[in-house]
Amino acid sequence: MAHSFTTKLGTAAMAALSATVMAAPANIQLTWLQLDTAPLSFSSGPDAGQGYLDLVLKTLHPALSSLPPHVVYGNVPRVEHELQKPGNSCTLGLLPTPERQRYLLFSRPYLRMLPIGLITLKKRLPAFSPYQSAQGQVVLARLLQDGKLQAGINLSRSYGSGINNVLAPYLQQPAANIVPLSGLTHFHMLQYQRIDYLLGYPFEETYPAEHDGIARQDTAFLPLQEAGGLLPASVACHKSLFGRQIIGQVNQVLASAALRQQLRSAYEHWLSPAAIASLHDLEQREGGKR
Repeated sequence: MAHSFTTKLGTAAMAALSATVMAAPANIQLTWLQLDTAPLSFSSGPDAGQGYLDLVLKTLHPALSSLPPHVVYGNVPRVEHELQKPGNSCTLGLLPTPERQRYLLFSRPYLRMLPIGLITLKKRLPAFSPYQSAQGQVVLARLLQDGKLQAGINLSRSYGSGINNVLAPYLQQPAANIVPLSGLTHFHMLQYQRIDYLLGYPFEETYPAEHDGIARQDTAFLPLQEAGGLLPASVACHKSLFGRQIIGQVNQVLASAALRQQLRSAYEHWLSPAAIASLHDLEQREGGKR
């Protein structure tokens, strides 16, 4: 499923790129540090190289260098560690934070993506209606305070400052409505009603669920009031003269509205209808920025 779709989107994105006036790419060796997290990227298997970030890389790299890309896969700590070293390395999967901006340069966003939200099974949606605001967002503080529904929380993960602040009192000591998790997603625990919901990005609702044997139409994504607005997905390179040059070139490429729209369409491919509706709603409320 991913292969045919990303191939089609990749062709369209390259057509949009060719319409952008660019100088001939330099003969430089560029290393891309990719997050090894499906469906953002696939380092192996039948879908190798067909994830969303893989498509972004295939779209942008030819405009930056005439040499083939050197791709290294790793988790977030490894990617951050490698990018602190001087060199010709960039990444597509890190959000800008004050700490990262000390050693990284970030491009203009190639996508404004949904923040972390609540993931559950569609049949469980009525249980969350008492905790939703007039705008349809779940108020996590109210949900946790009530304590009736079990949350699956990854204790080693950061969910963003707004959500972390709400979670903090419940993680400092064991809470009856918090089930500690160690992996990214645990849809089998939702299936067997050991937990009622997870917290995660919307792409963690679709591909992992299907991997666990749950149909995409049987899952649901609800926005959280405490999660904030859309997040800027950008190219990041080591803060150096080389990095500044690459980011400048990336910004020229991303000036193409047609190309940005193709990358956005590829992102929406991994979202459920409910998540797409949330994306469009947030875009409207934030002034239609894309």
